[in-house]
Amino acid sequence: MKHLLLCLLLVASVLPARSQWIGAVEDTITHNALREETRRQSLAIDDNNTIHLLYVRDTGGAWELVYHKRPNNSAWGPEESVTTATVANAALAVDRASGHAYAVWEQPGITGTDILLGEETGGVWSNQPVTFGLHQNMDPAISVDGQGKVHVAWVRQDSNGDYYIAYATNRSGFWEESILSASTLGPFGSGATPAIVADQIGRVHIAYRGGNFGTYRIHVAYNTAPGDTNWQYRILTTPNAEDLSCSLAIDRDTTIHLLSSGNDGFGFPTHAHYMTKAAGAPSFNPATPVATGFSAGVGDLFVTPTGDAHAVLDEISGNIYTGNVLYANAAGGWNASYLLQNAGNYGCNLVLDEQGFGYCAVYAGNTFNDQEIVVYGRNFGTGIKDPDDLGTRLQASLTHGELKIRLEQGTLSRVSLIGLNGQRIFTEDTSPDASFSKSLPELASGVYMIEVRVDNQTIRRKLINE
Repeated sequence: MKHLLLCLLLVASVLPARSQWIGAVEDTITHNALREETRRQSLAIDDNNTIHLLYVRDTGGAWELVYHKRPNNSAWGPEESVTTATVANAALAVDRASGHAYAVWEQPGITGTDILLGEETGGVWSNQPVTFGLHQNMDPAISVDGQGKVHVAWVRQDSNGDYYIAYATNRSGFWEESILSASTLGPFGSGATPAIVADQIGRVHIAYRGGNFGTYRIHVAYNTAPGDTNWQYRILTTPNAEDLSCSLAIDRDTTIHLLSSGNDGFGFPTHAHYMTKAAGAPSFNPATPVATGFSAGVGDLFVTPTGDAHAVLDEISGNIYTGNVLYANAAGGWNASYLLQNAGNYGCNLVLDEQGFGYCAVYAGNTFNDQEIVVYGRNFGTGIKDPDDLGTRLQASLTHGELKIRLEQGTLSRVSLIGLNGQRIFTEDTSPDASFSKSLPELASGVYMIEVRVDNQTIRRKLINE
């Protein structure tokens, strides 16, 4: 179903009080009629509480890469173009100490597919190749260690058609590459979807879907010294018949945290599990169920520096994503509840700030031409949705140039309609009333903003005129 009014609903009767989400609202980052999507590793936060966001935008047959950041207690900054080349499977990481942002993605090369790295400096991105087009390289993941060095893992298909996990780091000042020759990805290895974390000194763990169709498990490869290519391997087990996806995180004490999900065959039901591996330990602890009672797959795992683990998950019905997002944390016994429940949110990513407030990035919308990037989190007056105690009063629609507004309580005093270029289509002071209508037969199709003054407060909404 296509929502003419993009409004993510937090259902208070379903979601128990969670301090991470007190006062949270939906902040719509994009305001256009273009298709935009988050990917895994689209959201990050640094030690200065700056939030970093990366997403892809469909420009008509090609995906470009866009970045925003929001300093602590401030509005989102202007969008920055990372690259306008045709990209796929982008991922974001930041140097937590410096706030320096990095992105990786796959891009067509001369004879294959390359992995590229982007680095942001003062609002400008500079890009460099990690690989050089000799193979099919795909689906990169990225991490930055405590010394500001970059680590990248991805899937490589060699000239024989075999798939392996590849790894590279720039610790020495130039890219050094390693092929994990013992990684077994099977004939459908392009879907191995690696995740990577690096500790303070540059030791890494790489998790990925390994094995063969029907018996997939999450495999973890790790080294015991920075730059060491003598990889150690572990195969993780859960009660699922097979496990298909994972998210990886590391805390200040170098404990490794892993969230995985899989199913009992034929795609359903989907169950998630959480595991940890203490610093220096040879193996992971037994799997703990996550979101018991739900069918849900891995969205994103976030772990605070002190080791508090939190997760968002995509609800699944059969083989179909419902568009609802679940939230759970270790402190709550991994019991899940709905965070966003309007059947229109996908690609969820999660961070928490130093005060413990959560932020969840999604792309929202059920048709390509109304997909927008939304961050659900603390409100600094920068979003287009107001707190629920005010916003739920308003019902608005814009169809074929017919604007209709109705309040469940309160009175209107002023209504404005604004185009995406900032041009005000009209502003009208209204007589005290609970409803307003206006015919705009010449209004072009597209996305607009309304500003409604209600009882000395302002409500803003995005509407689509069709």
